[in-house]
Parts: sequence; C-alpha cells; structure tokens
Amino acid sequence: MPLLVTILSGLAYSILQPFGIDAFWLINIDSGDFGIINFQPIYSPVLGLKSFLVLFTGLTLLKTPLN
Repeated sequence: MPLLVTILSGLAYSILQPFGIDAFWLINIDSGDFGIINFQPIYSPVLGLKSFLVLFTGLTLLKTPLN
C-alpha cells in the first residue's frame, strides 16, 4: 500500500505540474507526511526494503520449476 500511495501521488503531481497546478501537498504525501502522522524519517528506507523484498520474491518465483 505505501508503494502504491507513493506512485500515485508522484504521478498525480507530475500530471498536474504542466497545467500550472502546484499541488505541493502531493509531494508531502509522496515523501511520507500524512498530516497528523509524519513518517518522513522512516518512509523512504521502508519503501526501499519493501521494493527489495518484492524483487527477491519475484526472482524466487522465476527459479521455481513449473510442473
């Protein structure tokens, strides 16, 4: 879920930027600041670890033989 939030908020910001809409609050969400709760110090490392976990599990699925 956090990776999806990061992808969607970054995508929305980059789509709105050419139209002159400066939605800086999307960048706050993208970096882990959710208003009341601020996860910015740990958000990026957690997303990085989760990305490696997804990569590792995907690679192990490729190594399993099909029956």
